[in-house]
Amino acid sequence: MAPTRVDLAPGDNIRLLDKLDDWISAGEMTGKALELAFGDATLPDEQILSPQTTGDLIGRAIRVYRANIRQWAPLLIWPTVCVLIGRVIYQQSLVVLQKGAGPEALLASGGLFLALVIVVFGKWWLFQKQLSFVRLSTGFSATLDDALAFMKKRRWSMIWLMLLGGFMLTAVVVLWSLEIIAAGVLIKILPIPGILGTLFGVIGMSISTTFMWFALGLSLCALSCEKGSATDLLSRGFTLASKYFWRTMLCGLVMYLTVNLLATPLWMPVMVGGTIDYLVNGNMASSQGLPMHWQILVAAWETLVEMVTSPILCLAYGFYYYDLRLRNEGVDVLESLAALKLKQNALDIL
Repeated sequence: MAPTRVDLAPGDNIRLLDKLDDWISAGEMTGKALELAFGDATLPDEQILSPQTTGDLIGRAIRVYRANIRQWAPLLIWPTVCVLIGRVIYQQSLVVLQKGAGPEALLASGGLFLALVIVVFGKWWLFQKQLSFVRLSTGFSATLDDALAFMKKRRWSMIWLMLLGGFMLTAVVVLWSLEIIAAGVLIKILPIPGILGTLFGVIGMSISTTFMWFALGLSLCALSCEKGSATDLLSRGFTLASKYFWRTMLCGLVMYLTVNLLATPLWMPVMVGGTIDYLVNGNMASSQGLPMHWQILVAAWETLVEMVTSPILCLAYGFYYYDLRLRNEGVDVLESLAALKLKQNALDIL
């Protein structure tokens, strides 16, 4: 399909750019609509516009991240370093705490709390960058700078949404735990109903928490691509997930398992190094667990592996969010209509 463009006379650029700035500030146009109307890009091809399978979504996420890794990786370095520092402090404090009580143990407890704060902050910072990649890759921003600026404005809403989601998840876990406890008490009186009740509670908790975790992921993707309050977007994520309950469960599990399997080769250097160290020194394990240098190395390497795999998983779930909107709302049609509206408005002011 040929590009949809507006040809401007030299004297019309300033007036049109001023008008575009008003529309963008009002949130009326997405980056994709602007690109379709005025950019060099054509309309998305049929593969992108049509609903895709889970494998297609994962493959697309890998291709997009691989194509942009040189531009995106530098943005992930400092958040990753922050997480790494927190994990190293945690490992050091945990070793000291295991040695006994006293002033050092008290200091180690403070170190654990400090490590938790640093890791949470680093993860929040890192996830903010990754959601910017989702917004850019799904076409809701025309440039990376626009996507980063959008998520910077939404960073506090992201915290609030995650807190609300965490509270809901905790409440569900508590309720199911009470059911399991009640069923356990019932076993002493009525063994068979008690056992069935316990199994029902365990299965119910597993399904409920898994679904809520994936629905929260959809809510965060909605936060990166849409405007609205944290509560509205949390509700939106759960609504989309509920309409495609089993598909959401299947896609979420397949994406998580696939990305983690892809990360297995990245662990080969650590596995080979650990094997060599064991054969040479024979001290890979003790009653205290791994030696300190290996604990730090494993924590550092895990952080670096997550720097590669976490964006892929985030992109895959962002594409799944867009796929649900394709199935449920026809978002591709809305984008095309937005582009036509933008073109017509531009022609009207010329």
